Amino acid sequence: VQAFLAASRDGDIDALVKLLAPDVVRTVDPSLVPPEVPVEMRGARAVAEETRRFTDRARAGAVVLIDGRPGIAIAPAGRLLALLRIAVGANNRIRVIDITGDPERLRVAVLTLPS
Repeated sequence: VQAFLAASRDGDIDALVKLLAPDVVRTVDPSLVPPEVPVEMRGARAVAEETRRFTDRARAGAVVLIDGRPGIAIAPAGRLLALLRIAVGANNRIRVIDITGDPERLRVAVLTLPS
């Protein structure tokens, strides 16, 4: 997750593709993205290329545990905007990225720093 955040901040497509499972699925709340961005995206190359659009948001991110699982909190100016829940597969590649900005989900999520 730390490597994913670093590559996202740099817009490093090649590094992102290596970190993502070939069949990765990324879902996002429509309120967080422009209308032309699909709510669901599949495939390492497509997800990596789309991630480059959001390097500014990635720069406001921090690796956290979200309800005990790996993730990233996006909090520009200290205000929580979104949570990325990340599922890693057996091959240590990211297989699911679920991005939420739903205020209720943000409110009830338990965030802790990884040890």
